[in-house]
Amino acid sequence: MRRPLLAVLALALVVTAAAGGAPTKAPAAPGGLRAFVYRADEPVKSDHTYALMPAFAWSAVPGASSYQLQLATSSVFSDATTLYDKSFAAPVASVQLQVPWMTGKPYALWVRVRVVANGRTSGWSAPFGFNTAWQQVPQQLNAPDGLIRWSTVQGATGYEVWFQNVPGNWQTHFTTLTNVADEREYWTYHPNAGSIVRWRVRAVRVVSSGSLPNGIPVVKYGPYSKTYSTPLSGQYANARLQAVAATSDVDSTPAVTRAAQLTPGFAWTGRSDAFGNGANASFWRVYVFSDKECVNPVMTGSVVGSPDACRRARWSSRC
Repeated sequence: MRRPLLAVLALALVVTAAAGGAPTKAPAAPGGLRAFVYRADEPVKSDHTYALMPAFAWSAVPGASSYQLQLATSSVFSDATTLYDKSFAAPVASVQLQVPWMTGKPYALWVRVRVVANGRTSGWSAPFGFNTAWQQVPQQLNAPDGLIRWSTVQGATGYEVWFQNVPGNWQTHFTTLTNVADEREYWTYHPNAGSIVRWRVRAVRVVSSGSLPNGIPVVKYGPYSKTYSTPLSGQYANARLQAVAATSDVDSTPAVTRAAQLTPGFAWTGRSDAFGNGANASFWRVYVFSDKECVNPVMTGSVVGSPDACRRARWSSRC
């Protein structure tokens, strides 16, 4: 009497399995993972090296509900080396993370992506490796007498300037947050001691995530520029004080004012004010106000012996 009952149960199991259907197959991992700066379809840089964190794109997967992207300092993507993990609705990602300039062998940073489609998660894509580093060395730009100026470097958070022939047979290094510096060391107390300023400059990148896992080299400085020479007049004009220019990424003059993106250096000529005071002065200080009536000061420069000045910021920086 038990055999018919077992047969009925077996038949019920077969019918149930047939009604459920075959299990859904996991989707394939996304392909074509690549980095870009301006357009998702632009060619990948041959050296995989970028000044800043690039964006990423990959091939879309039919039926995808989301994509998960990870960024790490190792192609193994262990918990200790993963820096970023986020899901995206489309096959493109802008990673909101600052990293220092860093290079590896062959790469310092790696990304990978996987997809969730039809309720299933794929495996990880092949990783894409890349480095971050400066893309150019600062180049000398024209500047008013008493100032030096150079081209900006993408990704730099500041610059280190090296004056090589300061009067008295010594050298000096200082950091600045902009692309211009004054020559106060050459003018103060000895305005006629030299005729040429010899200088070099290099880009600096310092970010909050400067300490990274697994021993990847972190590069804070780009290479120094070649040595540049700037003429030094060393002469003060015995005339009424007049503004000459405010210069950084742009030149702004009393005749043609232009908005600057970086803090400018200020140049002027003359010694005395409108009433003839200060005719024998050899030191100056720049004041910056937020209004043309000069009521609300926003910056007070340091005392300088040159007819140009830059703001001296914290940690012995200038401009």
